[in-house]
Amino acid sequence: MSVSIFSPNQVVCFQTNYCKNRRDFTGYRYYLLKEIDKEKDKLIFFPITSNRSRNWVIFGQYKVKKRPSCLDSKLYPESFVNTNCLIKVPFKVINFLERNCKNKHKTCLYKEDFQEIVILHKFLLEFQSLLPTDIEEITLTESNFVFKDS
Repeated sequence: MSVSIFSPNQVVCFQTNYCKNRRDFTGYRYYLLKEIDKEKDKLIFFPITSNRSRNWVIFGQYKVKKRPSCLDSKLYPESFVNTNCLIKVPFKVINFLERNCKNKHKTCLYKEDFQEIVILHKFLLEFQSLLPTDIEEITLTESNFVFKDS
């Protein structure tokens, strides 16, 4: 399966029926592609959340400095990348993932933002035993996805 339409540092949208413990990914949501694992045939994403009800950032979240147009919202004026959660998506569902803006550019966030997000994730992995956060890895299967009617 080809993954050429995707590259790290892209915002991608999809909807799943995954809901377990504190994680609810049942809505149509935005994700930041962290990496492509060709050996395991998986795309690895960070979830992106928006917030209008609090002025503080949860440890492990990275506030996006300049948002791409797909994340622009007056209702939700800020976007956060959750670096303590990895969403692993199989290549076989790639046709159901969407680049909302349909632009052909390879990246969505500023390079510095993306590098800082990856660095924060590595920091959390390295010091998770000392920090008040857990690193969660969610491996989705084809049955976890909600497919739109064509």
